[in-house]
Parts: sequence; structure tokens; C-alpha cells
Amino acid sequence: MTTRQHASQKRKPQTKPVQKEPRSKLVDGLEYEAARKCQKVAISLERKLLARVDRYADHHGLTRSGLLSISVSMFIDELLVRRQERNGNEDRGSHYGVRD
Repeated sequence: MTTRQHASQKRKPQTKPVQKEPRSKLVDGLEYEAARKCQKVAISLERKLLARVDRYADHHGLTRSGLLSISVSMFIDELLVRRQERNGNEDRGSHYGVRD
């Protein structure tokens, strides 16, 4: 006697993950490379700020994640530039895992 599998128990065909090439994105005249591998994170933002993020991202053809990634990258880059100016280019920011 055979038992029927429920639709949710059927084996799905194994597929290889698609390795996408990084894409460059031009944002306000600045070019940023899209990340190859992403890690999901959960953050909390004020509703008004999230609405601003969504409006800006939509208007500029970005995803919410893309805009937040670019924003954080730009923020860290700016902090590193300011630190380098203060310290006479001594600190390269290598311990932050970011480019200088």
C-alpha cells in the first residue's frame, strides 16, 4: 500500500544558486557596486524615516536594501576620510573591513 505525499512534502528539484555578477549603480553621480553576497538583518527605524527611505529609493530606482547599503557605505567612507584628515592619513580603516 502506497501513501500519497502531501503537496508541501513533495521534493523540489535541486537548483544551483545563481551567481550574479555585481552591478554598478549610479546614485547622484556616484558609482557604487552592488554586493555579491548579502546578509539579512533586522533593524528598527522611525516610521517617518522609513517612509522617506522608501520614497527616495522608489524615485531613484533602488531597493530599500540597496539604498540603506549605499547610505551606510557612504557614511563609513565619510567618517574614514574625516579621520584620515585629522590623523594625517595614518589610519587606513583596515580594521573596519572597508575600503579607503
